[in-house]
Amino acid sequence: MPALLTIEKLRHPRHTIMSLEWEKYRLAFEGGRYFKERYLKKFSSRETPDDFNRRKEMTHVPAHAKAAIMDIRNAIFKSMMDIVRKNGPRSYIEAVQGLNHGVDGKGNSMNSYMGQVILPELLVLGRVGIYVDKPQILNDGMSLLEARSIAPYLYYYQAEDIFSWHYNAYNE
Repeated sequence: MPALLTIEKLRHPRHTIMSLEWEKYRLAFEGGRYFKERYLKKFSSRETPDDFNRRKEMTHVPAHAKAAIMDIRNAIFKSMMDIVRKNGPRSYIEAVQGLNHGVDGKGNSMNSYMGQVILPELLVLGRVGIYVDKPQILNDGMSLLEARSIAPYLYYYQAEDIFSWHYNAYNE
């Protein structure tokens, strides 16, 4: 009888190990109430529930991690202005410049999308998935020129949503 392939068997071992850490990293980056609710603990068994609740009410959780990460992001983002993408079909060149709905369908240029969306994810969690997709071109009398004007677009997956991966070692 063939072995059944289940999603648990497809899950990368590091995903299970890192999932709790990713939650903590994301909450620390965002700061605020959710981090406090999840990670604020009693000092000791001598702290009464009333004392703990009072301390919890007055505890402020600033997003220090976010400020530091955004400083790093801004330094990288500022350098990205020097990146020039010049080869490819016209629809690609226009999309990476932010024209015709940009690379994400929301008007972002490639640099803007990478700097505002991808870099924070990557800096906080160390992993992000970028998916390139393109609408299906139906052969309903569309000319090649019209088909070339349909540009691919990007969207991303958070680290927590990528259950399995494989590293490729390239020989140089």
